[in-house]
Order: sequence, then C-alpha cells, then structure tokens
Amino acid sequence: MAKKQKSLIKDYIVQNTSETRADLTKILEGFRKNGKKSLPILFGSHGKSEAVLAPAWLWKKMIDELDDLRLANTVLQRLSSPQDYRRVTIEQLRQETAEMNARDEELSDAGDPSDPSL
Repeated sequence: MAKKQKSLIKDYIVQNTSETRADLTKILEGFRKNGKKSLPILFGSHGKSEAVLAPAWLWKKMIDELDDLRLANTVLQRLSSPQDYRRVTIEQLRQETAEMNARDEELSDAGDPSDPSL
C-alpha cells in the first residue's frame, strides 16, 4: 500500500465569510507585515471551506510549481513513449535548414497568386 503523503495544508480554521469580508483590510495588512510567514486564510459557510485568500507570493509560487509539474509530466510521457528517432549531424541540420530557407524564398518571390496587384 502506498504511503500517504503528509498534507501541505495544515488543519486551518475555516473563517466565516462575513467575518473574512469584515477583516479583509486586517488580513491584507497581516500579509504585508508577516511576509513569507503569512498563511492562507480559508473561509466559507458552516465551517466548510469554500475559498482561500493567499498572499500573492504564495500564489505565484504555487503556479510556478504547477507549471514545473506539468512540464515534468510532459517530459516523462515523451521519454516513456516509443518514438522513431534518427541521428543527424550538424551538417545535415544545416543542409535541411538551407533547403527550407530556399523553398521559403522561392515562395515569397513567386508572390501570392490570389493577390490581384501581381
């Protein structure tokens, strides 16, 4: 059986929505005063959390970590799926790039056939 991970969110007290609304200025002052020691505020009705007020630095950190996790997941999926790779030298890449650029130039020199001014 897999070991249960410890929750990153402690057992926070859920504040009543009307209390949170009334205390919003104090909460923001606390975020400014306490800086990185500030904790999120959970609030809702009947002791059930419905939303969270979090310091901006914490929100940004969570979003950055979520992006990193998504990227790591994508990398793992791509590494674990069989793909047909072929080895190429830098010279081959240069040649292919030159050919693509030449084709692009030919197309731009030919102009747009649907352009009536040509």
